[in-house]
Amino acid sequence: MPAGRPPKPAEQKRRTGNPGKRALPAVATITALPAMQDQIPPELSEAGQALWQEVRVSAHAWLAPSDHPTLTLLCDLADQRTELRAHIAQHGYTVTRPIDGHMVANPAVAMLSDVEKRMVHIASLLGLTPADRTRMGLAEVRAQNAFEQMMANKNNRGPT
Repeated sequence: MPAGRPPKPAEQKRRTGNPGKRALPAVATITALPAMQDQIPPELSEAGQALWQEVRVSAHAWLAPSDHPTLTLLCDLADQRTELRAHIAQHGYTVTRPIDGHMVANPAVAMLSDVEKRMVHIASLLGLTPADRTRMGLAEVRAQNAFEQMMANKNNRGPT
């Protein structure tokens, strides 16, 4: 993994006034990507298909055809997560070793943890977390200033 922060997108640099003063690509040279197809891969199970639909609805603005393999992997991991959770629900967090009868941690628990870590990483690559949407320039997270807070408080009080 590369060290340090990922670079800011050019759109975010333009909005903040390009504090580094490095040359930015011309707006005319940026080409729009075509929208990703809505076709759900047939190999996905119920959990993967549901995640695919949810992501396609919420992230349709920035996903492109080149994101198809990454989104498919994320949805496949969602299917694996469902299977592992069902296995753990059936067999518990500990299992008995057949060799000596000792109780040990169920290997599915470690596998589930690994799958969930990979899902978070892939979701981050696709811009599906609030922090990544902000980094990509798709959303802005900021605190209300004093005036906005005062107006919100006034509006919440209702008529006087």
